[in-house]
Amino acid sequence: MFYGLLFRLSLVPRLLAGFGLVMVVVHAAGITLPAFIGYGSRPALGFSLALSHLALGGWLVAKGFYDQRPVARL
Repeated sequence: MFYGLLFRLSLVPRLLAGFGLVMVVVHAAGITLPAFIGYGSRPALGFSLALSHLALGGWLVAKGFYDQRPVARL
């Protein structure tokens, strides 16, 4: 939902938000889904979500959000 909102509202570049969406699906398929169907989980696929979080955090540190404070007039 988080990366979906970022993608829909264009708060970060859509490529970065789309990468996050794909990594969430890979994480769910590699970690959560095998527990339900009886296979062993793949811990290496769990790092995909961490990679997308690091990429998003790095982007926000480098670029930040646009500050929309009104300019004070004298």
